[in-house]
Amino acid sequence: MPNLKELINKNENCTEEMKSSLNFIHLLEQRAKEPDFTEKIVGYSGDIGRVYRNELFQVWEDGADNKDCGDKYVFLLNNTLLITDKEEANGEILFKHYATINLSEYSPVRQHSTEASTLVVAPNDSNKNLPTYLLRIRRDNAEESEIIRRVWINDICSMQKAFGG
Repeated sequence: MPNLKELINKNENCTEEMKSSLNFIHLLEQRAKEPDFTEKIVGYSGDIGRVYRNELFQVWEDGADNKDCGDKYVFLLNNTLLITDKEEANGEILFKHYATINLSEYSPVRQHSTEASTLVVAPNDSNKNLPTYLLRIRRDNAEESEIIRRVWINDICSMQKAFGG
């Protein structure tokens, strides 16, 4: 019996939307196999609670210096973005706290104007002293990057709206 991927790829009338949906299903399958990260995050004193999303991003602190912070694992928690460094020691993977973004202090997350795979996390008007972060999705596949971008923006904006941001 052919699997879903074979059916979609062989069907001449298959739409790009169906192919994108298949990629999304594969991403969900990949996420379901990932371990529980809550016990692997170290150096963060807040309540981790549920991890809604996690992804590898190239991160910059935007400003006068436009500081490239390198590759970071970003976790979407309840109204919080947690930026971490992945560390491996003695065969164990840990995620060391780097920065915390309280989403209620930031404007709605948006796509960068010239970089489709980059998210802009900028402080709202009453918190201009906070840094702006640029998060570039680290995927080679453009379709996967697009799905990840849309899902992250949707989830973050939904959280911000729910928390009055």
